[in-house]
Amino acid sequence: LWGNVTVRDGALELAGADRGSSAAAILEGTSIWEHYRANARVELRESTTFSIMARYQDGNYISCTYSKDGSIRFEEEVGGERVMHQILHNIRPPAEGEALIIGIYVNGPRAGCLLDNEIVMSVFPSETIPKQGSIGFKAWTQERRTMRSRVLDLRAESLDKPPVR
Repeated sequence: LWGNVTVRDGALELAGADRGSSAAAILEGTSIWEHYRANARVELRESTTFSIMARYQDGNYISCTYSKDGSIRFEEEVGGERVMHQILHNIRPPAEGEALIIGIYVNGPRAGCLLDNEIVMSVFPSETIPKQGSIGFKAWTQERRTMRSRVLDLRAESLDKPPVR
């Protein structure tokens, strides 16, 4: 979507363009799935926050944003308006150079964030988010310098049967 996105040494690298402070990439493999879970092993490197997005479609999406300060936010963006549903503090921040295993899931009316393959947050996003859509990543830094993050591994799986409502 923006910034510099490359594949280097088997990893997806997101970097700000021209000393920019953010970058984003969308992956099309899950665009027809409605209920799914995705986990990624990421290095924040020079990023302050890193987001994994789900159901991305035409700029609308839900996301879990992981911060170096030890917080996780669940957000949605629909029609250009961003809403934060929940924030979780006091998560152990990653050590310098440490990779995080982060994730997001959508299953029926529920969605949430994962850390180390465990659900750490579960919410009911609005019904206006797309019912299907792609996985994506966003990285950002508050400092005006070169921003860079890496996705070392990604696993996405369809959740065959939606839960009973």
